[in-house]
Amino acid sequence: MAKYTTRLGDNICKRTANSSVGLRQICKDLGVAYSTVTGWIYNGDHELCAKYKRAKELQVQNIADEILELADNTCNDFMTVEKGYKIKEVLNRENIARSKMQISARARTLAKLAQRPVNSIITTSPVPF
Repeated sequence: MAKYTTRLGDNICKRTANSSVGLRQICKDLGVAYSTVTGWIYNGDHELCAKYKRAKELQVQNIADEILELADNTCNDFMTVEKGYKIKEVLNRENIARSKMQISARARTLAKLAQRPVNSIITTSPVPF
């Protein structure tokens, strides 16, 4: 069983807050048992409990920012195709499909973290302002 240190807790929280990587992967990367870390997190009196809660709140904001970046990124949405002597710009459906998949995966993760239905996060209708 790993011994808790403030430095280890801070490292877990920093990695959590700044990425969409799950706690299992973070524990694996750090060589700490997942069950040990969750024991610290779910112990309301433990130092890591409040720190981790804040890290998860920051992670939600981070994932929301990632979704906006993916949605706003139009790089490679079109590609130049040469047919015979004609050169034209065509829609790059593969790139757009990949972006949609990435947005959907992050939105589902965001919905899980925010404990809200996915449909309330992903909408196909315009949002009135």
